[in-house]
Amino acid sequence: MYLHSRKQVSFFVERDSVIMNVYVAEFLGTAILVLLGGGVCANVNLKRNLGHGADWIVIAVGWGLGVSLGAYAVGNISDAHLNPVVTLAFAMNHSLSWSMVPGYIIAQMLGSIVGAILVWLAYLPHWKATKEPEVKLGVFSTAPSIPNYFANFITEIIGTGILTLGLLFIGMNNIADGLNPLIVGALNDQ
Repeated sequence: MYLHSRKQVSFFVERDSVIMNVYVAEFLGTAILVLLGGGVCANVNLKRNLGHGADWIVIAVGWGLGVSLGAYAVGNISDAHLNPVVTLAFAMNHSLSWSMVPGYIIAQMLGSIVGAILVWLAYLPHWKATKEPEVKLGVFSTAPSIPNYFANFITEIIGTGILTLGLLFIGMNNIADGLNPLIVGALNDQ
């Protein structure tokens, strides 16, 4: 995704004498993304943290950097999809074999679970200090400001569509070597 070229991704990739399974790469990249993204949410929202009460911009930058670091970590191995919708888009674009899609998605789900567990462990004392259940839930999920199932569903479709198109557009351009993950991280801040 982030360092996308029109190549088919194979099951094992060798880079600089290191062989890594693409599924392990997706697992690690997604775990890094969720660890840093969830970590910044925990730092801002849970009580008795240095970052407690910081504004939404801190969370946006933290998530953007989480996406960038996850992409830098594994982009040369698995194209760093780090998201099932991105994986589906790449399969529809014929950049990824459909036979690899289930493995990618399973690896991403498991990586996100491990990343979330690491956030929970890293902030263990802060869970007890924070009494509001909605604040704790907000570390791992979001809720609409105005609950409206139809409008919220449409918003998710629009956001995911624009994100996916943005990723494909970034991948189509020859931007300076190594900058694609940083640009994608900035895209995720929107």
